[in-house]
Amino acid sequence: MHQLKLINFLLSGIVIITLSTCSLKKEEMSVNEKTPMVICFDVEDYTSPESAGMDDIPKWLAEIMSDEGVTGSFFVIGEKARMMEKRGRKDVIEAMARHDIGSHTNFGSIHPTVTEILEYASWDMGKETMLKNETTGFDDLERIFGQRPANLARHGGSYGPQLTGALSQMNAGYVYSPVSLPGHNAVWFCNTLNFQDYTF
Repeated sequence: MHQLKLINFLLSGIVIITLSTCSLKKEEMSVNEKTPMVICFDVEDYTSPESAGMDDIPKWLAEIMSDEGVTGSFFVIGEKARMMEKRGRKDVIEAMARHDIGSHTNFGSIHPTVTEILEYASWDMGKETMLKNETTGFDDLERIFGQRPANLARHGGSYGPQLTGALSQMNAGYVYSPVSLPGHNAVWFCNTLNFQDYTF
């Protein structure tokens, strides 16, 4: 039953699932070695009505992974977490809290977006605004899920370097960063560890 729910969910295209394996060649691995893997889910639909059942999807995914002994990373928009809390979805929150919780920005696509806020902002003003907005989101995620996010994942193409600068003050990494160096997926930028794409 769980597998059927997962297949239906994946076909809906709502969330990005990313599998990443290490770069070891097959002949370099022994039979007993495990392949490192990261499974990421972006949890961001805060617009669908409760009757659409979208809140159940991260619960199913979390339960499947828990049943299989796998830890996933859920990047949750602050507004989505607050909505699940308001709807009384403790079952979803408890299932997800068994995994890693990261931020997917505090407000996602709610205007003004990160890009809109930072478009004409100075470095200091933009960084201060991002620090305020995203600290609020981190605080809510910690209150709701019982763990402080260790990172923030970029939402869509919404970006500004002041956000990365703010994350350095929040002791948080930045996932899906547009910043990279050839041949390196992880880079240090704005005093923050940045992971370029889904492979980290």
